[in-house]
Amino acid sequence: MAEGKILFDGGIKTQSVESVKAMIEFLNGEQVRELPAVVRMANGTRLTQSSKGDCYYTTTPTDCSCKARTFNPAAQCKHMKALLAGNSVEASRAQARAYQAKQRELRAKGSSQEVNSIRPAGKWAGGHNGPVLEVV
Repeated sequence: MAEGKILFDGGIKTQSVESVKAMIEFLNGEQVRELPAVVRMANGTRLTQSSKGDCYYTTTPTDCSCKARTFNPAAQCKHMKALLAGNSVEASRAQARAYQAKQRELRAKGSSQEVNSIRPAGKWAGGHNGPVLEVV
């Protein structure tokens, strides 16, 4: 290792797929055939593969390097919530896919009034969704 080279400056950063692959191969001593969705690390930190699969977000209980956290640092992103709840990313994605499939099924039925819909049941005069001020 070179003297004076900073390996970690304290901030969390999004990691490339290549760097995570190299780290896993170094730690395991063998080539990686398939990259995991989550790499658990020390102190509750984990690397979470993005939904596109082009990078890994560094997630700790207090911060995350994803775009959602960057745009809104006051709120917890889904990666932090999953980490704190102990859920896997795969479980979260499966739940989202199930919800989306249910929504597609309901839309395919063509009914505008599903059981859990918040859409208004009726129309106002003239086919509007609310009162309309008529100009005389």
